[in-house]
Amino acid sequence: MSLRPLLLAFCAAFVCLPAHAQTVRWGYAFEAPEVLAAQRIWGIAHAAKLLARACAEIGDVAAVEAWADWQARESQEITAAAAMLSRYHFGADTASHAALATVLNLASQLDLTAELRRDACATLPQALMSERYDLARRKREWVQP
Repeated sequence: MSLRPLLLAFCAAFVCLPAHAQTVRWGYAFEAPEVLAAQRIWGIAHAAKLLARACAEIGDVAAVEAWADWQARESQEITAAAAMLSRYHFGADTASHAALATVLNLASQLDLTAELRRDACATLPQALMSERYDLARRKREWVQP
């Protein structure tokens, strides 16, 4: 028996959700392209953050610095996405990173073998410089294909 549903319910009720949230919308907004684009942007930022944290754990300074630079470059898009998602999912001005990850059912950490972690960290700086991680460009592609 999986404890995940119980843990998610506990998190939703007591830990992660904004104090002023009246209702909670779970999952992805396939019916609302702009919200869905914000969910995708925020998901990319979340995954990059998790990988940067995993890289920090093994002391890969180059990967962590590349993530910090990317985070600074993309902060406007990430912040705008988080604000939109806070309003959409919780009807609140702000929501914690954990709350957004919970309603989107995203992992809270990466489960990588040592080899996969090394390989992922080694390629993170180059990946973050690619068009795939240009969040404003991705948003334009997703909202106006």
